[in-house]
Amino acid sequence: MLILDEFPNSKSIKVTGHLLAQAFELIERDETDLYASLGLSSTLWENLQGIDLTTFETEVVEPRPPPTETHVMRFLLRERKLEIPAAPPEIRLDLVKKGKIYFGRHRRKLFKKICEEKKACKWSKEILGDSKALLAELIPLVGIALGIAVPAIVITIAILIVKWGIIKFCKCKP
Repeated sequence: MLILDEFPNSKSIKVTGHLLAQAFELIERDETDLYASLGLSSTLWENLQGIDLTTFETEVVEPRPPPTETHVMRFLLRERKLEIPAAPPEIRLDLVKKGKIYFGRHRRKLFKKICEEKKACKWSKEILGDSKALLAELIPLVGIALGIAVPAIVITIAILIVKWGIIKFCKCKP
C-alpha cells in the first residue's frame, strides 16, 4: 500500500525515497494487476470529484467545496482494503478494462510530455537501464502530463511505462 506525503501543490508529486521504494515494490505485479489497480483508482478518483471527503457525512451540505487530492487519496487508501488479485473475476475484468480505457484516454498527453518534450529517447543508458532511476524520472512527468497528483494513478502508469520500456512507449528509433 502506498503511503502518501503531503504535496507541495496540487499538480506535483514529491518523489521521496520512501515513495519510490513503495512504488518499486509494485513493479513486480503483472500488467493485468496494474491495469486493475489503475481501473480502481481512476474510477474512484473520477467518481469522488465534488464530494466532501473531509467529513464523509451522508447529509448534503451546499455549497460543497471540491476535495483536495490529499483528501481523495486518504479516502482511496482507506477503501483499498480489497486486494485487486483477490477480487471476483467479473469485477477484476471490469477494473482491468477501466484501467486500459483510462490509460488510453491519456496516452497522447503522456507521449507528448515524456517522449516529445522531455526527449526520453535521448535519456542516458544509465537511466533507461535502471528501473528505480526511470521511475524517479517518470513519476513527476506522468503527474504533470495528467495534471493530477494522485500517486495511486500516477505511479501505476509510470510502472506500466517502465515495464513496457521507454523505447517501446516512445517508439524510439535504434
